Amino acid sequence: MSATFTLTDLRADGQIVLAPFQTYKVEVVPAFLLEDGTYITAHTPNEGSWRPSNPSAEYQAIVDADSVSAGKATHLIKMLKFWKRGCSVDIKSISLEVLACEFVKQWQFRDKTLFYYDWLVRDFFGFMLRYQCGRTRVPGTAEKIDLGDAWFSKCQSACSRSLKACEYEQADYESLAADEWQKVFGSQFRALHTRASAVTA
Repeated sequence: MSATFTLTDLRADGQIVLAPFQTYKVEVVPAFLLEDGTYITAHTPNEGSWRPSNPSAEYQAIVDADSVSAGKATHLIKMLKFWKRGCSVDIKSISLEVLACEFVKQWQFRDKTLFYYDWLVRDFFGFMLRYQCGRTRVPGTAEKIDLGDAWFSKCQSACSRSLKACEYEQADYESLAADEWQKVFGSQFRALHTRASAVTA
């Protein structure tokens, strides 16, 4: 990499190689391909270990969930990662992806339009609360990730605010609803001038 990016300050950071470009940062994780199509990566904490991953299976899990939900898995995952960053939620991104895929596959409004996305978020946080101290399995591997409960109180808050936002939208209090959504997703959330709330099926 150093030969290709001669002006970039490449440096090691735990198990990754960090390449901080001007407008974004790239994290490179060295990995070894195994005969079964999975990869192993080195992890430095607790005297070091090897961790399996299967990027193809992770991708396919999202594709499969999108195929039965009109793309809602991808949209929900993006929203959840804004929530994770904006509220400093202590949960792994891969766990959010797994939970989002599991949720949309069984959500009763998975075939509806974007006008149901407020309910999508509200119902997901209620679904996620069931996983306090639970586990998720990394797609394509036997690895299970303990979720713990460090994220639980922030999920409770997001669930409560989402419920309140949906109630405000139903009552046409769009400004109040937008305030609640901003508390969930941060300042990047922008209120729309037209109402885009869920409607009764």
